[in-house]
Amino acid sequence: MVRSAVSILDIGSRSEKIRADAVSLDIERRVRPDVCASAEYLPFRTGAFDYISMLEVIEHLENEALDRALEECKRVAEYLVVSTPNCDSKVWNKVVWPFWTHTFGREWMGSHKQFFSRRSLEELLEGEFEMKILERNYSRWSLLLSAMTSQAAVVSEKREEIEEQPELGSRARAGLNEILVKVKIQRQIDAENGNLT
Repeated sequence: MVRSAVSILDIGSRSEKIRADAVSLDIERRVRPDVCASAEYLPFRTGAFDYISMLEVIEHLENEALDRALEECKRVAEYLVVSTPNCDSKVWNKVVWPFWTHTFGREWMGSHKQFFSRRSLEELLEGEFEMKILERNYSRWSLLLSAMTSQAAVVSEKREEIEEQPELGSRARAGLNEILVKVKIQRQIDAENGNLT
């Protein structure tokens, strides 16, 4: 779901990053993230990363916090990779989660603020936040999605603006063209892998 040679912000990674070169972000300083901050207010410029990963994070956020976090993801990155437990799974709901929270995972009891099914997660990302789901990987235990945020659409709009503004400096034009090439390459890779619908 994530190509090599891209910048990644790994939100909620705790003590293990998704990749060694990713920037880890967590709200808890004790887990020693690269950046200690909330997903609701990302301390990065717009378009700072290619990807954001939020693995097993969204279920820990209340509705308003989740809305702010997803808006921030759209602002900061072109692509979002998100996973969450699959609440459609009877085994997860009736066996795994109750056993875990009453034995080894007592610290997690009450930590899940909401639960997602395939349908509710897709409606959240595509419907409410206008992301385009590129890849789905559903299992009995979890839901894993890769989605394009609005940043890719913003880049397309910027290309039109560049062509209409001849006074734009060569450095700015080169930087924006570099971003556009990245998006074009990603779209080609997605098309070759059959990820475009």
